[in-house]
Amino acid sequence: MAMTMTQTQTQATTAFDAELGKKRVKRYAPKLRTGCMVCRQRRIKCDETKPECRRCMIGNRPCHYSPTQRKKKYPPTPPLPPSSVNILPAPILARSPPSLPQFNGTSDVRDLISLMPMASLGGFVQRSPYDWAACMRSYSQRMNTYVFELPMRTGYHPVLDGAVKCVAAALKCRLTKGMETTPFGLETLQFYESALQTLQRALDDPVESLASHTLCATQLLFLFEALAQDIKNASIYHASGASRLIHHRGAERFETAFDKALLVAHAPVLIAECCGTATHCFFEAPSWQQVFEDCLDPNSGVPITDESVIRSIAIRCLAPGADVDATNIILNERDDVEKRAEVLANVSKCLDGIWNWLDRYGAYSFNPFHADGTPVTDILQGEDRLPGKRLDMIVLHDANILFLSRMAVGLGHPDAVTVERRARELAEGMVSGFTNEQVAAYNVRPNAAQAASVLLCLRVGKMFLQNSNTWMEFAARNDRLVAEGKPRELCEPDLLMSFLSPLGYSNPRDQKHKIQ
Repeated sequence: MAMTMTQTQTQATTAFDAELGKKRVKRYAPKLRTGCMVCRQRRIKCDETKPECRRCMIGNRPCHYSPTQRKKKYPPTPPLPPSSVNILPAPILARSPPSLPQFNGTSDVRDLISLMPMASLGGFVQRSPYDWAACMRSYSQRMNTYVFELPMRTGYHPVLDGAVKCVAAALKCRLTKGMETTPFGLETLQFYESALQTLQRALDDPVESLASHTLCATQLLFLFEALAQDIKNASIYHASGASRLIHHRGAERFETAFDKALLVAHAPVLIAECCGTATHCFFEAPSWQQVFEDCLDPNSGVPITDESVIRSIAIRCLAPGADVDATNIILNERDDVEKRAEVLANVSKCLDGIWNWLDRYGAYSFNPFHADGTPVTDILQGEDRLPGKRLDMIVLHDANILFLSRMAVGLGHPDAVTVERRARELAEGMVSGFTNEQVAAYNVRPNAAQAASVLLCLRVGKMFLQNSNTWMEFAARNDRLVAEGKPRELCEPDLLMSFLSPLGYSNPRDQKHKIQ
């Protein structure tokens, strides 16, 4: 009987298995963790149909599932006793931008960075003896390192963005259409109006008024007003507003590198303002002096870590208060012996500090000779930022020394002749080369950025030398009184006013102190 196809295949498979010597073994499914309990014991896949799976229904088996396991609940941890809780207060951290910094390299920021060093006036000899806007602009040019932080800070705060756009438009207008003769265009003035409104809203806000970007916008708008000759008075008021905003923020808020750069940038303007108004500078306080010391820390991140600049600001901010106190003693409180001694000590301390600065940083700041030994005749454009070319910084310290020397001699310094002689030699060297036809100090002509400050200081040197013989006679008379053991005298008010009046100063009680 013929075999079927199926039988033939079965025999072939059996023969093949026997030939290999293998046995077929029943395989079980792996141990399952899901499904009903019956399917799991049988090690077959369960379709997990509830309440009864299909496998159990087909096999007529009782189907049941394991009870649902719940997460174990642990009892709450009892609180620690108060004695063991010692949580330190969180440190005061400086506020950062609301988002991660990013480089918003807009054309306005680019123009602000590239054009600001060139925004200086020329031809100061033909102008009035003192120009507030020109002087403030020359200060801002070399103290503007905070602008290099603007690319990663713009785009977050409307008050800062508006100020950047405003100043950039002013710089482009001044450098393309003429510095003095051409007024700002309508578009520039619209930017200015919008920036002022935004700044006013920020100043009215108790939180925004303390922010770094608000202070930066204030200083930028001050620079805009210094560029605009037709609103020079606004520049003066805005400089005072920036100074008050710094005082309002307090020294404890100047922790970041950006804050310190803003502070150092405005410090020369504040010192000039205090000199012009004959008032004390709040930088005299120890807390502010500590901020300047912190700027010298190499880890502070301040971009202007030039030690000579920081030291200069820290010592020169003491001079306006010392001058006004000494003037008040000589003119109004001549009988107050104790206060006179205190003021003389402060004047002498400040005078010694500025002399020490000149001894330490004078050659580094200004060198009247080139590397080959030939004398320097001109400071070229852009060189005022370089060490050895800072003529205006040197004459600023010279002018402060001349003022303080006058006050020290007038108060009755115990070594008045030495103080007067040393100051006279300094003044003679400073005004060398200065004539009606040219502005020069130490026989070196300043560049346009330095000319305003140098011209002002040269006026002080000229007035110092004008009646130097009379002051030398008074100093010699006081030294004789010291040698004889007699009390020293105060100078006569008329003698002091002969030095102060031509410079625009009057009695402190008149409250009319300004440099004309």
